[in-house]
Amino acid sequence: MRTMDDIIVAASAAGRSRLAVAAAQETSVLEAVADAYEAGIACPILVGDPEAIMRAALECREGRGLDIGKFEVVPDTDPISSVSKAVGLVRSGEADFLMKGIVDTSILLRVVLNKEMGIGTGKLASHVAVMQTARYHKLFIITDAAINIAPDLPASRCWRRWKK
Repeated sequence: MRTMDDIIVAASAAGRSRLAVAAAQETSVLEAVADAYEAGIACPILVGDPEAIMRAALECREGRGLDIGKFEVVPDTDPISSVSKAVGLVRSGEADFLMKGIVDTSILLRVVLNKEMGIGTGKLASHVAVMQTARYHKLFIITDAAINIAPDLPASRCWRRWKK
């Protein structure tokens, strides 16, 4: 795969995954999940304040609005609690992936990595970002810019095994 379009084609061929969005009441988040839905990649579950989600949806697409009627909404007006609910959806198998909405990363990670209620496996957690630029012919994959800022050699070897 050399482009983001290649990734989107492969992901849509695999079918929709259920995506739990914690604190979903933000326009760019809603636009991203709508794009993923339209591409056949994700079936969003929006966790957050229903009124705020609706207001944000109306502001999407430069004020043209976004129809979120096909998306499930799990009501929760507290951002921390909405993260817990979204993580719970992944933990229970009701969702396949978790997406961060309008909530601090530290709050999200605190819930995700919680030993009793989170979705950690007890193994090394990692962050991976994929980027495309017109100035280079391949995708860039950046890892551990947010969680493991200084991985040791065993952690680096773990990632090498994962990418195979």
